[in-house]
Amino acid sequence: MSFQIENGVLKKYTAEPGVTRVEIPEGVTEIACLAFPDWEEVKELILPDSMTELKGQVLCGCNALAHLHLSAGVTQIDLFRFNTLRSLEEITVSENNSCFCSLDGVLYTKDMKTLVLCPLCKSSITLPESITCIGEYAFAGCFQITEIRFPAHLTAIKSHAFYGCGIREAIIPESVNNIETGAFYYCRDLSCIRLPDGITEIADDTFYSCRDLTEISIPDSVTKIGSDAFDSCRKLSSVSIPDSVSSIGSSAFRLCESLTNVILPEQITEIADNTFFGCSALRCITIPESVQRIGSSALGCCNALSVIKLHPDDPEMVRDYSSIRYLEEAIQTGFRILQTGDTGIPLDHDLKYTFIVLHYLRTKDSRFKQYIQKNFQKIMKKCIACGDTDVIRAFAETDDFITGSCIDKYIQRALDSNQQEIYDILTAYSLRLKNDI
Repeated sequence: MSFQIENGVLKKYTAEPGVTRVEIPEGVTEIACLAFPDWEEVKELILPDSMTELKGQVLCGCNALAHLHLSAGVTQIDLFRFNTLRSLEEITVSENNSCFCSLDGVLYTKDMKTLVLCPLCKSSITLPESITCIGEYAFAGCFQITEIRFPAHLTAIKSHAFYGCGIREAIIPESVNNIETGAFYYCRDLSCIRLPDGITEIADDTFYSCRDLTEISIPDSVTKIGSDAFDSCRKLSSVSIPDSVSSIGSSAFRLCESLTNVILPEQITEIADNTFFGCSALRCITIPESVQRIGSSALGCCNALSVIKLHPDDPEMVRDYSSIRYLEEAIQTGFRILQTGDTGIPLDHDLKYTFIVLHYLRTKDSRFKQYIQKNFQKIMKKCIACGDTDVIRAFAETDDFITGSCIDKYIQRALDSNQQEIYDILTAYSLRLKNDI
């Protein structure tokens, strides 16, 4: 075998045919990138005591490496690209190493409190109860591991800890108060997740492309949902966002193609760029009047969107919003009308009617009563055609708009439109009007 070493740096190793075990000579302090090109036969690598740091990227190309032995000198490990060692079965550590140890081929810190790295070829693992932290990239690429029972005293799951892991269910203990960026990134088989009440943030990329995740309940302790947190969770059909959340990052729910209904909490002031882009099944969204800005393409390609509410208790006004260009800007214009009381501001009629009617029915804001009276026939015609039963019921309960002179016309329209429930509401209201005379 041939080692090319310069000033303590292993520049290149050329393996002889049939050699499966390599022990790097003492005196080597660093391994250069591409030092092991096309290692197809070497299965075991032993590091020297003179090395203090190991970088995962230097092992790229060690496709057959099954056993890695860390010497006493290694005190730092850069885990980036370790998930390319697809044949790695176990990691062993010198007993004299002051920082790391090994149990069942898995790498831990010496105090057995942090799981540092699980080899890709592991198909099952039992985590020691002493573990309080799962380190960065610890299970990255471990697609054969489908089940993990988290220890009771676990407090932290570090960045990209389960990147591309095969885990299917994650019941995270209440002791965990820190889940970092991309913790479950690309866990494509993850279908069930239970988050602890102690966390305050769903970090960026936490559940990016967890394609089998169907629903999630976000704890009331969470105040922030990071960018791309649920991006490309294509089967996510239900998400409960608590009132405690005041910030949702860009692309947080991008390409959640099964999501049908979203209620944004009252504290939200901004819907960031691409937040719901490509949510093609999204039918109903509740946007509170606290929202001051809606970013670019925040509702882009939401082609099924037909109900916009301003409050969860608002009745549904079903409309076709797919034809409105720059819907995000139009919604912001709707909020400006509500804030200023200026009904002369140009806006798509359907959206303007929706905003003003829902706002008035909930708040009885007198600034908009005259506008509704002026446009009431148009509003009623659309409400009857679209089957807005609860809106018409609310109008009937106000006694402000439906008069005896026009009630028969609305009843006939409901009959012609085959809107039986609306017909019944209006007929009952007509009888009440006659009894009051």
